[in-house]
Amino acid sequence: MAKKIQFSRYDDGLDTYEPGPSSRFLPEWYKSAQSYFNDEKKPRVNQPYVTVKRCVPVFDALTAGYIVVLNRDLYCEQIEQGPYFHWRVEGEGDQDVITQHHEYQVQNHPDNNLGYQLKIENPWIVKTEPGYSCMILPPMHRDNQIIVLPGIVDTDSYYEKINLPFNLKDKNFEGMIPAGTPIAQIIPFKRESYQMEIVSLDKTRSILNQKTVASKLFDAYRNTFWFRKEYK
Repeated sequence: MAKKIQFSRYDDGLDTYEPGPSSRFLPEWYKSAQSYFNDEKKPRVNQPYVTVKRCVPVFDALTAGYIVVLNRDLYCEQIEQGPYFHWRVEGEGDQDVITQHHEYQVQNHPDNNLGYQLKIENPWIVKTEPGYSCMILPPMHRDNQIIVLPGIVDTDSYYEKINLPFNLKDKNFEGMIPAGTPIAQIIPFKRESYQMEIVSLDKTRSILNQKTVASKLFDAYRNTFWFRKEYK
């Protein structure tokens, strides 16, 4: 039975830009990429057979979990103090879309390029079943200006909106970031204890894997070793 993950607006309001499975938000570069060299499924002398479009680990990364998108147009203007964001205000009591942490809260963080820390006031509460947490990442394999700081939240016990600290890829960026832009990838996982070991190579298994791969022209990993993951 599929595990449940629930998204709720913190104010119980409506939103045009709802989260959804990552498979619904594939980036344009991936959708338009050819799967095979010259878009022909056949081997060629001294040429690669396939492209990144056929790389299952990349596909699994792109489609893992769920995507949260920006729910307002943001215009970033560069002023003397740094980037300043504009957005349309819906009415009295409307929440800020962008806030910031004080500089002392992010001192020495290697990804901070402004001194202070920008933050998206994400309106969504995420709830998972007991024993499950969520890893929050920048959407993988995308060229985004907004780069959220990765983190893990125990969403089975923490029932509150998860705000998204972020940096700009280019601290001098000026321009529009449109509503609907994917800003965070949320991947649920079961909390378990692990203990690392360094062991001798299982040579028999390694050789059998190599022979299996060598016997196939196309899709050896996909057809032999891969397990489908589902996020709906």
